[in-house]
Amino acid sequence: MISMTPEKAYKLSKYDRSPKLKSIVCNSPYLAYKYARYRDIRPSNMTRNAACEDPEYAYLYAKYVDKKSRKQTRESASNNAMYAYKYAIDIDKRNNKVTREGVAQEASWAYLYARHVDKKPHPMTRKAVLQNPSTAYAYAQLFSNKFFADIKEVACQNPQYAFLYAKNIDKGPSDQTWDAVVGSKYEKEYKKFLNLLEKDTII
Repeated sequence: MISMTPEKAYKLSKYDRSPKLKSIVCNSPYLAYKYARYRDIRPSNMTRNAACEDPEYAYLYAKYVDKKSRKQTRESASNNAMYAYKYAIDIDKRNNKVTREGVAQEASWAYLYARHVDKKPHPMTRKAVLQNPSTAYAYAQLFSNKFFADIKEVACQNPQYAFLYAKNIDKGPSDQTWDAVVGSKYEKEYKKFLNLLEKDTII
């Protein structure tokens, strides 16, 4: 029994629900989750503790076994940015400091969290989206009624997003966006944008 793999123990557990076999199954976060969902058909500390060794299975445990939020599953899921976001959307159904910290590990998930969970700017998500120009621009566009100097600075590290920032957020030229596009293929687009502005002003 000592050398039995979790996979073998899970198969045998269809006929044998002994605690000893269950403990072997729980050496695998995935199989611990499956055991709780399909064998026990209820939560337990043993299976939850095991599932929480992996963010994915902590999230799935919360969704399909506990069927509610718990501090333990939230903290485990939030070790991965994607599962932190999914936990906030599917389990908590609201924002939470722990899941927000989790999504802040990756710019794209921080942006989605700001858009779909917080639904407003937050210092933590704002800092996270500064990891790359595309998410900085997307964040600025999402909250275009606000101005964030640090976000504009990061967006202008890429000529494409500098041009889009000028066109869709500033809705006009600035030295910062212009300097970012000079010498790139977006310089021509920027000039076309300026010409259209001038025509609109004349009309």
